[in-house]
Amino acid sequence: MTHKKPTQKIHVEVALYDSTRCRGFIHLQAQQRLQDLLNDRRGFIPLEMSADGGELILVSKRFIVYIHETNIDFSAFKIPDEEKTK
Repeated sequence: MTHKKPTQKIHVEVALYDSTRCRGFIHLQAQQRLQDLLNDRRGFIPLEMSADGGELILVSKRFIVYIHETNIDFSAFKIPDEEKTK
């Protein structure tokens, strides 16, 4: 039986050396900081492209110019009830 460690999901924007920008979600372990993730031994960062666990891409740390945590209001993604019926 495997036990999953609790994680926190943070929304980030990643800028790559070729001016490409990606926004998505990164999972950090409890008590882990974004800085810790960038400084660990792995060469790639898994970036989840949607809040509901959609497409996953791996971003090479070698090509990251910057990465920063964004504040995102998840309620902005909900469709009001009156729009659902149209």
